[in-house]
Amino acid sequence: MTKKRYYENVDVLRGFAIFLVVLGHAVAKENIVTTESIWGAALYNFIYSFHMPLFFVISGFCYNQHISYKKFLIQKSRYLLVPYFVFSIATLLMQKVLPFFTLVNYSLQDEIQQILFFGGNIWFVYVLFIIMAIFPMVAKIINGRIRKGILALISVMMIYIIVGKNVDLFCISKVTYYFLYFIIGHILRFSKENGKIVEVKELTKEYKNLKAVNDLSFEVEKGEILGLLGPNGSGKSTTINCILALLNYQKGLIKIFDKPMTPEAYDIKRKIGVIFQDVAVFDELNVYDNIDYFC
Repeated sequence: MTKKRYYENVDVLRGFAIFLVVLGHAVAKENIVTTESIWGAALYNFIYSFHMPLFFVISGFCYNQHISYKKFLIQKSRYLLVPYFVFSIATLLMQKVLPFFTLVNYSLQDEIQQILFFGGNIWFVYVLFIIMAIFPMVAKIINGRIRKGILALISVMMIYIIVGKNVDLFCISKVTYYFLYFIIGHILRFSKENGKIVEVKELTKEYKNLKAVNDLSFEVEKGEILGLLGPNGSGKSTTINCILALLNYQKGLIKIFDKPMTPEAYDIKRKIGVIFQDVAVFDELNVYDNIDYFC
């Protein structure tokens, strides 16, 4: 379970997607925005060629299960299923009371079957709920790895081609198809978040005539555990102290969370913790100055 994060760019995409949905469903007077005009038909086809894939890519990017699966499912039922049924039933009642609002008349039984088993008029909400119900299990398999995400993408694509392409019950064809875009959005999310946690390039630290660290390079990805092994005096503590910006070094580049590590990088220091082998404070400094130096 990961912590929620806020992305301003996603808000822009959400607004753009809402605009496309509204524009795609707009029917203005005098054929201003209709499929009867050439440019209206072109605009309609252009919007519908990508606005639903965009909707599911954004949904996949925003996916975050930070609570238990049971609570997550209840939450998505409240946010997706309840509005879906309320809107579908309200639309159904309106069509029966005011039949001129609908172009095709179905029997009440057929309409209810459409709502329960085939997604109804707002099928994309129905499909999104099913994807949300399934995806936590897929997310555990992917586990923030791009390669596993690509394998999941290929697997869903094969399922869509072999099984789901022609199955309309429970919108299986749409679920498998738009699952692909949902996974793409999720991959974009964790590829943005993961990155390198620690990056050390060509680090060299010298004490007068002694090279404590000589041209050392390594990287630590999110979720990895790295151990520095070696005998006393091999440069392990020196390397750690350089990474923490407690020592100056003659050569090299050190980044933490993809940002250069410096003694003044307090935004980085707030996110990391260090346990020293021995008590490591400066007797010459007071408590506040020691905390300011190390933290």
